[in-house]
Amino acid sequence: SNACGADAAEVVLPEDLTPSVTIAASDTAICNGVTVSLEAVLGNSAGGLSYAWNTGASSSTITATTPDTYSVVVSNFCGSDSAEQEITAGDLPEAAITATLTTICDGQTSTLTAVDLAGASDTDISWNTLETTASIDVQTGGIYIVDIGNDCGISSDTVEVFANFAPQVEITPDTGYICDGNDLALTANITNGALENSYSWNTGDTTPVAIVDNTGNYWVGVSNQCGMGSDTLFDVVTGAAPVLFSLECTNPPGEIRINVRALDPQSMGLSFVWCADGVPIANGGDFDLFIGDQISRLKVYNADLYEGVAFSCKISNPCGTLVTMPCGLNLPVELLYFAGRVEEEDIVLSWATASETDNAFFTLERSGDGLDFQFVADVPGAGDSFEERQYKYVDRPGPIGGGKWYYRLKQTDFDGAHTYSEVIVIELDVEPKLSILQTNLDGNLLEVAYQSARNRELQLRVVDLNGRVLAQQALPPLAGFFKTEVWVDLPPGLYLLHLSDGIGQAVSKFLR
Repeated sequence: SNACGADAAEVVLPEDLTPSVTIAASDTAICNGVTVSLEAVLGNSAGGLSYAWNTGASSSTITATTPDTYSVVVSNFCGSDSAEQEITAGDLPEAAITATLTTICDGQTSTLTAVDLAGASDTDISWNTLETTASIDVQTGGIYIVDIGNDCGISSDTVEVFANFAPQVEITPDTGYICDGNDLALTANITNGALENSYSWNTGDTTPVAIVDNTGNYWVGVSNQCGMGSDTLFDVVTGAAPVLFSLECTNPPGEIRINVRALDPQSMGLSFVWCADGVPIANGGDFDLFIGDQISRLKVYNADLYEGVAFSCKISNPCGTLVTMPCGLNLPVELLYFAGRVEEEDIVLSWATASETDNAFFTLERSGDGLDFQFVADVPGAGDSFEERQYKYVDRPGPIGGGKWYYRLKQTDFDGAHTYSEVIVIELDVEPKLSILQTNLDGNLLEVAYQSARNRELQLRVVDLNGRVLAQQALPPLAGFFKTEVWVDLPPGLYLLHLSDGIGQAVSKFLR
């Protein structure tokens, strides 16, 4: 107020609170050099705050880089509050498992110990067996996992303990034949899953497979850390594959009749399977089958319904299988093989047919690039034939820059219809070698294309991964490129094809 008058005003002071503080930490340990963030967190709405950390910082948040006890005082004009947080030093564990045994037999115990290779502190241990001790004892095979953890994290390790047994062994095949003077592969099969086995045959072999070539009794002992098992194969005897004695194909009105007779040199027992175009057929309907010990007969009624169908018989015993040449009505030419070889300046081309129907002639064609084929020569066919026929032609094409000549065979019927063979390749100035060029499994018929290096008789064997010979066939002593077929009865799996001429060998894999 003054002489002229007066006025009034008021001031409202806000009501405040004394701070309430805690410390929030991003971690409670500094792990492997990683820093920790600390924040002073208010528990009320106090204002006008100031922060005083024992590090000298005056902000609400600081970064801890070393292990220590960190404290903060938060104050305003109403008062103050304080809090502290301990930050420790820590390392991430590095888990490892040691085992007294990684393979245990019945009744044995393996002690598994969890080790922290990093030497971290304040760790906890947890096994997948739910045990929490550093060491556990196990008596069963399996996968064991341990977790070692602390505030810095968790590390795991795994060990597999294998359960083993004294081996139980069985020799296969259970009937042994030394077939046609060839070797017999005997396999010691482990029937109970025993592991880490060693083998000892009375032949001196120390592998799961023993190759024998003499008759007699064979024994194998199989041992491991858990014990030993053994088996004996008695009376391995001489055997021989079937031999075709006769094949008669006739076509009386309305019928196809095929009679076969085979020899069983070692009286091993023969089986006969009749096929139409390679597919087994059964007795009944239009098919009348008779099967004896060494002879078999097929009668096909309503023959006109089967024109062009190839009927054949597969004759087998434990030493091998032969397939008769196809018989039927009006079959096209069946080409057994088409091959060539270099003889000085000439290329000798040869081929053979199993049967011919209305075959007028063959035409040889040659190419320098495998694309553009030129006429070489015509060779007369046999017309109609139900026996194997051999053909040969000598060509002198001269040198070629690429070092290769390509040939194919064209077959022409009397009515002008024609078909082509596959193309064969003749390499010049290349030392021939024994090799398997191609395999093709069509049903139970294994087609094999091969190159023979020498004029030596070949042995073709189909072998499983246990070394057991499942099929074999002798091949003619001809040098060059050839194709052959082997009848096999195989379950699904991976198999090996062995081709040998007594000097060299070739091996190829194929899948069933």
